[in-house]
Amino acid sequence: MSQLLAWAHDTRTPVVPFGGGSGVCRGIEPDGHVVVDLRGLDAIIDVDTKSRLATVQAGVLGPHLERRLQAEGLTLGHEPQSMSISTVGGWIATRACGQLSARYGGIEDLVAGLEAVLPGGRVVRSKTAPRRATGPDVASLMIGSEGTLGIVTEATLRLAPVPTERVSRALLFASMSEGVAACRSLAQSELRPTLVRLYDREDTMILLRHFKDPPGGPLLLVAFDGPRAEERADRAVEMTGATVTDERFAAHWWEHRNDAVAEFRKVMAGEGLLGPHALVDTMEVAGTWTVLRELYHLMKDALGRHADLVGCHLSHVYTDGACLYFTMASACSSDDQRATSSGSGGTPEWKRAWGPAGPSAIITG
Repeated sequence: MSQLLAWAHDTRTPVVPFGGGSGVCRGIEPDGHVVVDLRGLDAIIDVDTKSRLATVQAGVLGPHLERRLQAEGLTLGHEPQSMSISTVGGWIATRACGQLSARYGGIEDLVAGLEAVLPGGRVVRSKTAPRRATGPDVASLMIGSEGTLGIVTEATLRLAPVPTERVSRALLFASMSEGVAACRSLAQSELRPTLVRLYDREDTMILLRHFKDPPGGPLLLVAFDGPRAEERADRAVEMTGATVTDERFAAHWWEHRNDAVAEFRKVMAGEGLLGPHALVDTMEVAGTWTVLRELYHLMKDALGRHADLVGCHLSHVYTDGACLYFTMASACSSDDQRATSSGSGGTPEWKRAWGPAGPSAIITG
């Protein structure tokens, strides 16, 4: 790697690092570039059970790492939806956040140190320590740098014990405003939830499309790991004032939470009720609790002008705000319209066929 980047620097050749290939933003379109495939760097170098640290190479895939850690009674707790096809180096380069971030944090919270190769071939390492008071910190610079500052080749990651108990609840609210208020209360409480995920009406219908009579939403899924999980879940219900609904909805989420990886490919291949020229895209934004309600409505209205269906869920919560994850879908008449879509301009076939229940089936038909 060092020799390659030294050569690239001398010849002014652009270099693009490639991990699991899970990105959907067309970040790699080489034109006179060298693409560096990092998947061969797939060794788990060390698991330090005493310090709860794992040192791994950047090409390690999520499932490979988790299997090794769980054999030692440990977990990273980092579970992005792309986990099965994404790499440690990719998580670091994109500043990734997993679905259980409410408890385990984002990748920036889990990186204790790393090794990277800079343009010109210089190898730099950040020392692994509980805390450092000097800077600049190499790891902090590399996290989220998208491969622009160098190539991450190795990382030391913080671990947690595998939870001995996990309790989930599915809760219903009358409005998104009530649901958002509940999420804020949980994020700012001492209950330490593992999962806090609020779905609006459209996203609830997509999530529960395989159920015969799914609730209209908004739907909040919460989970708690560790000691007194049941007690903390009951306190969460009491705190939010929500209506407890069918526990199968939460179980369904745990079982199918990563299905979108395969279903996205399926839809974009022209299968399902969206037809052969389906348009599906996603967008995630973040805001403080003060502006989150207004941000949700503004984004929903704006995106609704360009798609037949717009669903949203709160994907990550923090003490000061949350992320809103929007899914947009349209049944276009051609690939040309898909490329410049501003909605179908009429009532698409899937809406005529399914009426109000349309969104519950658009992904798989």
